[in-house]
Amino acid sequence: MPAKYVFVRLLRGTDDLSKNTKKHYAVWFACTAGCTLFSYVIASAIPVFNGLVGLVGALFGSILCLALESAMWFYDYAPYWSVDRTLKYRLMFAWAAFVGLAGIFICGAGSYGSVVDIKTSYESNGGAAPWGCADNSGSI
Repeated sequence: MPAKYVFVRLLRGTDDLSKNTKKHYAVWFACTAGCTLFSYVIASAIPVFNGLVGLVGALFGSILCLALESAMWFYDYAPYWSVDRTLKYRLMFAWAAFVGLAGIFICGAGSYGSVVDIKTSYESNGGAAPWGCADNSGSI
């Protein structure tokens, strides 16, 4: 997404934005390469980046993908609880409750695990420095 934003900003108002010209491809590849290089530098500069990505995924991914979907189902279908008492509705209700509780559990357990992982990796490297040149041949 950042590469596309930069690409459109650079070629706005030109015919090269919508035509397959050499300039179009050169600017596009330069934008994607620049964003990739920037991402690599950021990921390499932060010693516990993997743990941070796991923490963000646990905090937001599970809530937005599981718990929020369950909440939306309850918002849409909970008023029918007194009207529709079929087995299908009850099973859908139970499944939505299970998915919501699973999302909340994954958020809590994943956050705890990620924090422990960040703490352990930071302590095992003695406060790891970015782009460290220490011997890591014995570690897996």
